[in-house]
Amino acid sequence: REASALKEKATQDMELAVRNAHLSVKQDWFTWLSSNSMMAAARRNIKSTAFALKGAELEKIRGIKSGLDVLKAKVEFDGAIKDFHKAQYDSFMSYFKLLAVTGKLTGDELMQLDSLAGSKCRLRR
Repeated sequence: REASALKEKATQDMELAVRNAHLSVKQDWFTWLSSNSMMAAARRNIKSTAFALKGAELEKIRGIKSGLDVLKAKVEFDGAIKDFHKAQYDSFMSYFKLLAVTGKLTGDELMQLDSLAGSKCRLRR
């Protein structure tokens, strides 16, 4: 009787592990898709804000806009770049998580991730 209870518990634990693995793969997949969409949107936003910044700078030269307007456009442009980098980071991380969850993460990918992390740390100093 105890053996059958242990067997049932092992079966339930196995089913739970399979469900959790499926859930994790789905979450990482949708996170990767979402972050790629966010990267595409951020690219378009960078182009748009760069155009607005250029226009504000030209209008300042002509005396139509003030320095404050140029500064606001620059802040928007910098925010767009920050959003792109955040989406890019999220995309990389979800890609590596997806590789890890599916058991396809190799040493080469870990080295790549380490070099990416190292370059981010060097940029922050």
